[in-house]
Amino acid sequence: MTQHLPTRRTQGAALASLKSANSLLLREDVTARRTIYRGLPEVVTLNHTDICNLRCIMCPRNLAQGTNRLDADALMHVTNELLPTARKLVLTTAGAEPLAVDYELLMQQALRNEVRVDAVTNGTLLTRDLYRESRRTLDHLNISLDSHRPEIYERIRLGAKYERVFGNLRAVCETRQAEPDGVLLSVSAIVMASNVPHLADFVRFAAALGTVDGVVFQRLRHEEKPIPEEEPSSVWTEQQIQQSFAEARQAALDGGINLFLSEFGQPPTLARPLRDKVPMTIEGQGLCWFLAQNFTVMYTGEVFPCCIPTDYSLGNVLYQDPVDIWNGTPMQKLRSAHLSRRGTTFCSGCLHAPHLPAPESSRLREQVKAARVAVSEAMIKARERFHARFTPRIFAPRLPAMIEREGHFVDRTALAKVTAVAAIGMIAATDPRDGSIWSLEGNALVHRPTIDHAPRIVDRVETTGTPSCLHATDDALLFGFEDGKLRRFDGSGTTIVLELSDPRSFVRTAGISQSAAGIVIGEYGVFPGARCAHLYRSADGGRSFLHTSHLRAARHVHVVQALQGGSIAITTGDIADERRLYVTKDGGRPRLVRRGWSGYTAIAPTAEAVHCGTDLPEGNGLVAFRAGLSRPPEFRRLPVEHDCQIRQILVLPRGHLLALCAADNAPAFRDGRRAAIFCSVDDGRSFSVVYRFAPDWHDVPDSMVLLQTDPVVVLLAAPSVSSVLELQLGG
Repeated sequence: MTQHLPTRRTQGAALASLKSANSLLLREDVTARRTIYRGLPEVVTLNHTDICNLRCIMCPRNLAQGTNRLDADALMHVTNELLPTARKLVLTTAGAEPLAVDYELLMQQALRNEVRVDAVTNGTLLTRDLYRESRRTLDHLNISLDSHRPEIYERIRLGAKYERVFGNLRAVCETRQAEPDGVLLSVSAIVMASNVPHLADFVRFAAALGTVDGVVFQRLRHEEKPIPEEEPSSVWTEQQIQQSFAEARQAALDGGINLFLSEFGQPPTLARPLRDKVPMTIEGQGLCWFLAQNFTVMYTGEVFPCCIPTDYSLGNVLYQDPVDIWNGTPMQKLRSAHLSRRGTTFCSGCLHAPHLPAPESSRLREQVKAARVAVSEAMIKARERFHARFTPRIFAPRLPAMIEREGHFVDRTALAKVTAVAAIGMIAATDPRDGSIWSLEGNALVHRPTIDHAPRIVDRVETTGTPSCLHATDDALLFGFEDGKLRRFDGSGTTIVLELSDPRSFVRTAGISQSAAGIVIGEYGVFPGARCAHLYRSADGGRSFLHTSHLRAARHVHVVQALQGGSIAITTGDIADERRLYVTKDGGRPRLVRRGWSGYTAIAPTAEAVHCGTDLPEGNGLVAFRAGLSRPPEFRRLPVEHDCQIRQILVLPRGHLLALCAADNAPAFRDGRRAAIFCSVDDGRSFSVVYRFAPDWHDVPDSMVLLQTDPVVVLLAAPSVSSVLELQLGG
């Protein structure tokens, strides 16, 4: 099947390859000390809510319950954009309980995109069954406890019941004992005045559970909610604190469990081998790993460099493209400050930035930092109020207004006759001059006078790219591979006529269209972070091209189609899983006419209407604009059996249409569905099923090539088999 598909459809080996390619690009960019990255973040951290079921004494939730959460649209927007190339999804507490809000949705997204998950939980909701379900994608699970002594635990973690939480913990450990799973399991404690004397016993308790891999001690922070009475140094001397740490380290060695004290500037105590987490942290490059490979989103949609409070707001995913934020001006400035060792107010002296000179600590410096954070928070809230009132969110809105019609997909498969022919490359076209057949097979341009003639190799191209497009003009062929170039064959030789914006970009056959005004080309790309929706125009038959537009809101151009009256319709694959429809005339700037709907995967104009196909997760159909592109269209929903994307629509004489209904190569999407060809003899007012492809999908083509109109003869070139479909449609 086709390889020209959005990364969100990729699975299995293809998805693993995509992640590997992204990691390689990212590390090359970091090593080269760039501030703009081709690779996308390997780690996506979501502090997606401030709602919690506890009132811990050191947490802001002790003062007031949170009310904020990123809604499902926002979570899908961020995860669809970043998880296909990421290796890790981190769900942190940040004053909340991640298992309490949209946890199932995020785990489904993690499974779909094959990323590992780090999760931090207070353990109240971590049942045995939930753990068993979650460990399919978990890499590291940390349970925050703070103390193993019931009276101290319940005094710190207000609202928690010791027996429930520790019962959940024991159930998880028993499950792991009976069914080893490879998940890294740790328990953690914030070091406070209350628990300093009991740290060694806490380690012994964790070791006795049997399947806990490590204990993490964390520093008490007062930025969000000061709690001076629990500051260890207010009760214990430094010598006493260090003695408690020493006893805890010895307890770890005796119990065969690992102990981590990195927040206190101390090396870990490794009592047994511990596997590496995914992915490997980028270190030693003069850059904080948060800036090199992490993307942190808060429950307001704000993006910050890391979880430590600063005034470094990088953007907001509710209103901005995550890819733009990742390489935006604020992020570039931070990376530059690290690489130059100039440092920043908050980064200099941070344990994650040992490469930056640490300034002398002073009360004035801390007051300045606190004041900057307060001002930043006030400005963020002001922006939130402004955006909520005046700025539309970036996600695809719900389905637009449509006039839903009955489908009438009656069975007329008796009209079709299918004949097997010799295999032909999946990228093929007919010559308008003589009806002969051209195809791309491997790196060769191949010609056949008719479908029954033997193929003749006309030219070979030095490329390893997969064939992507072939378009016949009146005097030449335009063709391309997935190598960033468009070529032209004029009968005597092949020349490169267009270098695309990125060597990973290419042009699809549907992305080329010809009208009286010339040839328009749309650029396509599925590489990590692709934003290559460039348009080019040729006024000399494809001998040369000029760049005309860059549709910055889009990933790439799907379809370019000449309409009646000389206009050109353009569809794009956009962020947030939406597609848009633009129209341009005489090479002018494209005008947006339809947005917010994952449709328009194919366009076919007739005298009466502009016909489009859709590519939705479910509920696909055929669309007919009969009153202009800006007015509600007619929509005919496909039968459930054939609920796939409409890949191509052919316009035949007398208002007849043929539509190819197929799907990408994701087995889960094909499951229970059947590819087919639909036909309309009344300009799209009704359709019938004229051919069903094999249930195993082996004969499904990427496109249809019209060979003859009376009777209708269509070439169907599939990966390993080709066939000819003949239809007797009559008048």
